[in-house]
Amino acid sequence: MLWKTPIYTAMSLVYRYLEPVIGSVVAGVSVAEAHAQAAEEFTHPTFWAIEVWLVALFAVFVMMRELTIALGKDKVRILFFGR
Repeated sequence: MLWKTPIYTAMSLVYRYLEPVIGSVVAGVSVAEAHAQAAEEFTHPTFWAIEVWLVALFAVFVMMRELTIALGKDKVRILFFGR
């Protein structure tokens, strides 16, 4: 679990950086200006609030996935939803 969550987080940061860069470049903005706009977006508190939320969701997802692998699908279903 400890090594998967940072990988998902890093990929989320890469995606959230590349999405506005590619969109700006397609719209006709230079690559340097698109990079500057995307880098400026990284300073917004909203960006980091969303990123913290994504990290928490990734951690829960990875934890539940590992629990399912360790206990088995049927035991997890019984554990959370009963018989």
